[in-house]
Amino acid sequence: MTLIAKALGVAQPTASRHLEILKQAGFITVQRHLKWSYCKRDEAAIGEYLNWLGAELAQRPEVKQGR
Repeated sequence: MTLIAKALGVAQPTASRHLEILKQAGFITVQRHLKWSYCKRDEAAIGEYLNWLGAELAQRPEVKQGR
């Protein structure tokens, strides 16, 4: 988590919290080994969400009109 926080320029607790939200949403998995945590994206879950979001947005008239 420390390397991710450093790369993003945020505090470690902030990065950890955001990663926990992504984990709860099913967008990443986290495996711990000793003092390290390894994060991996779940491309299928992210793709499903993007498809759902696109379908939801397509149904909204204000989005279709570009507002």
